[in-house]
Formats: sequence, C-alpha cells, structure tokens
Amino acid sequence: MEIMKISVFLDASSEQTELLDRACFGQPIITFQQDQQWFRLCLEEALYMFYFLKCLKINGYDSCAKNEVELWHLMRSKMEMFPELGKAYSHLRMKNWVALVHSEYAVIVLSDTSDDADGRLRVWSDFHCTT
Repeated sequence: MEIMKISVFLDASSEQTELLDRACFGQPIITFQQDQQWFRLCLEEALYMFYFLKCLKINGYDSCAKNEVELWHLMRSKMEMFPELGKAYSHLRMKNWVALVHSEYAVIVLSDTSDDADGRLRVWSDFHCTT
C-alpha cells in the first residue's frame, strides 16, 4: 500500500476488494488486468485501518513501511485539515457510522484553532443553509 497525493492505493485480492466494499471502505479501481485489483482509500480511511484496526501496513514514497509517527507527519503534510478530519472520521467509524460522499446526513468539522476570516458556518443559520 502506498500514499499518492491525498489517497492511499492498495493492491488488493478479489476477496479483499469484496470485504472492503462491503465494509464501505474506499473505492475499487477498475483495471484491464484480470488478476490485479486496486482499491483507493482516502487518508482518513487509511489512518483508521492502520491505527485503530491494525490491518494495514503503509509505505511512503521511499517504499519503506511507516510507523505511527512517520505516517501521521506524512498525512499532515498532505492535507492541512487532516488532524481534524481524521479525528472526525475515526470518531464516526468507532460509533459504527459509515462516512459516505453521497449521504443524506452531513458532518461539518470546524477547528477551534483555525482563523476563519469570513466567519462562515459559525451561526446556526449558516449550517441550515448548507442542507
């Protein structure tokens, strides 16, 4: 499994692909090769599976397996809001919620530390307008 930009790609067997799909992790990538399947995970999914489920080993660009600290720093370097989004994703997954892109519900993650210059999404009426 390797990190590319803001996704993690997993070289998966057909059984792994079926399990990941059933558990609503990532997206299968269709290839022309019958014997090789790829699965794309977002960084939050990859961290959850690596840290909480302990079912992944993740390699960086140097093809070396990353430990928890190295992976955290690598993922933070890829996405500024990763700490907040990773925590939100992990919290929801631990509550058996499935985070989907096309969903009837939304979770908006706001950071106490971010300096939001225009003040959007700071009052209830702004939240209501997003639905």
